[in-house]
Amino acid sequence: MLKAWMIWLADDKQYSARTITLRISALKAFLAYAAAEDVSLMALSEAARTLKTPSAPKKPIEYLTEDQTRAFLSVFTGRTGKSRRNRMLLILLYDTAARVSEITALTLADLSLTKPGHLTLTGKRDKTRIVPLAGK
Repeated sequence: MLKAWMIWLADDKQYSARTITLRISALKAFLAYAAAEDVSLMALSEAARTLKTPSAPKKPIEYLTEDQTRAFLSVFTGRTGKSRRNRMLLILLYDTAARVSEITALTLADLSLTKPGHLTLTGKRDKTRIVPLAGK
């Protein structure tokens, strides 16, 4: 029934894959709760857990052009200390593709300026990665 319901949501109701996934995940959560309250619903809850939801189509990543990047960085002229700091942070974020939380968690021990220069970033779930720095 759940598979037929998903097909109905997609074909008849014209819902997007993300909307269907949201509806199915809410239903799975409810069935897990109901199974915890009434053991006779455990089989239904387990069957729902194995249900595969449709995947949303991936949109291509749109990168900034070189002119757009130059215009973005030119906002900070470097005349004041704050302007130099902000420009450096933007360059660092762009160059390393780091999350803001990874940059704010940096310490001096995470920076290596010996050839080749690199940063040790600690991301989600304490995963570490080493990111090379551009020569500039």
